[in-house]
Amino acid sequence: MPFFTLYPENSPDINEQWFQSQLTRYGKTSYKNCFEEEVAALQAFYNHKTSVEQAANDITRPISNSPLQDLGGYSDDIVALCQLWYILKNALIEWPPSRTADIVALMTAITKVTDPIHRGEVLDENDQTPLSWAGLPWFPMVWSDAFWRTPGQIARQATNEASRQHELAVYIKQQDAEARLVAAGLLNWDRAGRYMIRTLERKPGPDDVRIAPSDGEADGQLKLEFQIPGVSKWIEHNGDRLYNSLDEINNWDKKTAWCEVKRFDPPSERWNLWQKRLLEIAEDSELETVIRDAARTALQHMQKIKAI
Repeated sequence: MPFFTLYPENSPDINEQWFQSQLTRYGKTSYKNCFEEEVAALQAFYNHKTSVEQAANDITRPISNSPLQDLGGYSDDIVALCQLWYILKNALIEWPPSRTADIVALMTAITKVTDPIHRGEVLDENDQTPLSWAGLPWFPMVWSDAFWRTPGQIARQATNEASRQHELAVYIKQQDAEARLVAAGLLNWDRAGRYMIRTLERKPGPDDVRIAPSDGEADGQLKLEFQIPGVSKWIEHNGDRLYNSLDEINNWDKKTAWCEVKRFDPPSERWNLWQKRLLEIAEDSELETVIRDAARTALQHMQKIKAI
């Protein structure tokens, strides 16, 4: 599994180490020149030498201007794109929290770049027109491939307590980034409601507390130390839309929610249930302070939204 380093605010190591490490940690030779130019463009953006719009043009230009390479594979058309999404995915997790919004803004600006990808040699499967940067093609796949593990699986695979705490911090940073990406329309909206349903519409039982003997059994475990801080991030960045989408969510099926979906009459009762569950967690003295604090933060966001 990828190992992420979480850099603190104003860390000089980002300029001195992070950008160079992107060139070595990926380890591929295809589109090497493109990747080097993209890293340089991202470093200029990190150091506030370019605007969001200029950085979007600079970081996409290498792929836009390069012909499609025949690498002998079945997915040659996505190799260069995935390399670019790889570095932006790393930045979303590893850069200090104060810069997460900047990366999301950069990615939003990328969707507005008008140059075709690979000189127009890659075609959109839907209409056979040159593939554009709109929608960040293949980014959702790169993101999901990096973060497919559930909290139960992460806890199971941690080798010791220090490893578990690091993975917990990465998970919370990932949830914050993902919630921002969804709020910006860069990832599918269903992720927001799905996270809330799967976390707050059931309570942990004895099987959730233990370390599961297999990844399969760990898949559906509820780990409050992971998921309640996650809920707080989703409410912070998507709370208004979640509240205004309760009718829509009430009509979801198992395929959309990835679990059984309860029906509420009226649909606003779902919001009340989420609040009730968070209040129970916030007042549970047997839980860790960090869990209770995250529940309180989520509640504060929800109460402000409902009061409007």
